[in-house]
Amino acid sequence: MKATRRDIEFYQENMDRLQSEKAAETARANAMTNELSLLRRQHEEDAERFKELMAEIRNLREDIACRDKRDREREKMISSLTSRIEELVMKLADAQNQTAMNRSKRFARTSEQAALLNRRCPKDREQDKDDFDGNPGAGATVASDTSETKRDGKSLRKPRGKSQYTEPDPCACQKVVYHALDEYFRLPDGARVMMRDGKPDVSRFYYIETQPAKAVCHIYESVRYMTADNETFSSSLPEEVKGMTPVAGCPLTVEGLATIIMYRFGLHLPQYRVKQALRQMGLNLGASVLDRYYRMAEDELMLKLEGLLHREVLQTPYLMIDETCVLVGVSDRETKARAYMKRYVWAFFNKEKNLVEYVYEEGSRSREVLRRFFKVAENLNIAVTADGYSAYNLFGSEEYPGVLRCGCLTHARRNYVDSLASSHDASLAMIEEIEALFMAERVAVLFGEKERLAWRQREEKPILARIKALAESYRADASLMADSLLAKAVNYMLNQWPTYENIMKSGLPEVSNNLCEQRMKPLKLSMKNSQNIGSEDAAKGHCFIHSLLESCRRLGVSIYDYLVALFRRLPHTPKDQRRQLLPHILGPTIPKQEMIPIFNRSCL
Repeated sequence: MKATRRDIEFYQENMDRLQSEKAAETARANAMTNELSLLRRQHEEDAERFKELMAEIRNLREDIACRDKRDREREKMISSLTSRIEELVMKLADAQNQTAMNRSKRFARTSEQAALLNRRCPKDREQDKDDFDGNPGAGATVASDTSETKRDGKSLRKPRGKSQYTEPDPCACQKVVYHALDEYFRLPDGARVMMRDGKPDVSRFYYIETQPAKAVCHIYESVRYMTADNETFSSSLPEEVKGMTPVAGCPLTVEGLATIIMYRFGLHLPQYRVKQALRQMGLNLGASVLDRYYRMAEDELMLKLEGLLHREVLQTPYLMIDETCVLVGVSDRETKARAYMKRYVWAFFNKEKNLVEYVYEEGSRSREVLRRFFKVAENLNIAVTADGYSAYNLFGSEEYPGVLRCGCLTHARRNYVDSLASSHDASLAMIEEIEALFMAERVAVLFGEKERLAWRQREEKPILARIKALAESYRADASLMADSLLAKAVNYMLNQWPTYENIMKSGLPEVSNNLCEQRMKPLKLSMKNSQNIGSEDAAKGHCFIHSLLESCRRLGVSIYDYLVALFRRLPHTPKDQRRQLLPHILGPTIPKQEMIPIFNRSCL
């Protein structure tokens, strides 16, 4: 049968419809395949996420268990600390009462801290000393450490190489006159001498002749006259009399001026006690008169010696720096009203020459004081030891790249001593490590600069590494960092750690800044006795006088003898030779008073 056109069109339409349906079904199948693949991937991701969530849940459960355990420990700690706080509150009340009665020990560790530090087994301490590997190398010897014993409840320190109890120092006098028996005694007729063991029973009788100081005012009548040339005026006053007063306008002689300065700044007496001491000598001076004499002497010394002392202090490869606060009378520039405000004094200690310079720059504590102090030094290349005060960050920066800033491990140890009560074991462990470093440093002080640096690299650097590792382990422990005092100690140490590592780069710096901090004691003692300094100008003068006198103390020079020699030579010394009047040069040339022993105190 022959297909007609109509049949062909019919079949063609059916084929087209089938082709379109097939294409639609194919597209639908591809879409379903893609969706199935997507679902499979999503299922795999959900399965991985499920595993992660299950692991996280397990970790959270373990963390919750640890936190529960830690919370229980904290509850126990809180309960114990609560009872401890109650006890400390009672002790604080007692301490406040003691402070009000001026019986507190201001610069010593508290009895509680001392007791906590002493809670160590002697055997364990000896073992720790051996473990820290601080023994000297071959050829080096170490002096035995001081041992401590107790008598009457007090700790006694036994000096190296001496017995525990030594004889008291003998009394001594500048001059001893010995009177032999046959010089003044003749045995009467018929008398006989008492004998002991076949020898005359001779004993000794002592008396000490003293010559109290006295004040005598000499008044010279003088007249001006013109010489025969009718051009020159002169005075009838002899030149040797004029030279008796070293400071123009001050009637006190060299000895008198040295006496009042020694009383005021050397012995730290308040002004009213200086007046009382002078009154006992027969000299009555008012407060304003004494102030005027102090200022005259200060101005004269500062004018001629201040710049020289500053340059001498700077001429060193190593300086120690500290600052402290004082109470100074400050006048308002507009109203002229005066008020006593807290101001700061800086101390710069030259350990090499034993020179101290106190600096008062309008009472500022900013780093501008350091810039002004070092401005005369070009290409500064020194090592500096200071505490963690932020102003010292100036050293080692682009402004002073040649300054090696070194920290103070005593400051770090002090923070751990403060945290002994709250975290005894952790704090004590760190204190023991720091003590090991100090014990190794006792050997280092016996060497020169190069040998000391080699010793530090070999023996002290491993101890410093152990200290850092211990501090980092403390910071990683959340339970330990819950104690704010211990956290403060750890953070301070780690923040200052680069300055501790700098100590190991040189043989000059000390591991502690105590030598400079001790130089603040004269200022603090003067402030304790006198309460304040009257003005900012007086503060500058006081700082310079304290600089000279404290340098004398460090050099072992008599303050009175130095002041007498200084005032005696100052008016006649040329400007280019005034450096010879500084304590480290003039002091050794002053003859020391020989003290001759006369008897032991135990004989009285």
